[in-house]
Amino acid sequence: MSDKSWVVELDGRRHEIRVQHSYFSARRQIFVDGSRIMDIRPGPLTALRWWNTATEHTFVVAEHPCSVRIDPTVDNATYHKELSVDGRDVETGAPVASPRLTRSGTREGSWWLVPFDGVAVPPSELATTVLAQLAALAAIALGQISSQVHREPLYVIAGFVGAVICWLAVRIVGDDPLRKTLLRATVVAVLLVATWR
Repeated sequence: MSDKSWVVELDGRRHEIRVQHSYFSARRQIFVDGSRIMDIRPGPLTALRWWNTATEHTFVVAEHPCSVRIDPTVDNATYHKELSVDGRDVETGAPVASPRLTRSGTREGSWWLVPFDGVAVPPSELATTVLAQLAALAAIALGQISSQVHREPLYVIAGFVGAVICWLAVRIVGDDPLRKTLLRATVVAVLLVATWR
């Protein structure tokens, strides 16, 4: 569980805003002046998706619109938390552009060809998304096959880990299409070799 807090002055009164975020369960809690105003406990599938997806949670303090964003860093080991009040980042004072959000409050992303919320992937991302999904499905299938061939359930887990790596390629190697493709191809190749060794 990680915490971040800010003290903001609104209309001459100080307010403490604190966010608690659980890394493994993806639970998000927001407190204003010590009182919990938001407690989000996603189900297992949503928690898995939120592990790699930015979320934005809006609320009001003293009639001022506020928003907390929780965004995974490139290494997926930590998260950047940002508070905006009246559309401005409280730390930098810069205007905060609103990301395109799905109905559940997560920033629109391309983890799935058709995300859980039914928001279609933009055409510019379609080819990359299709390749990521195919590599992830191949990893899962090869994990299942390897498990049956070698009678070792650990291969099932390896298949799912490989699928997560395929989905998180942009966070692991950056946005370079060649590096993402090579990473996904390596995952599938390693699982293919493990199946037929």
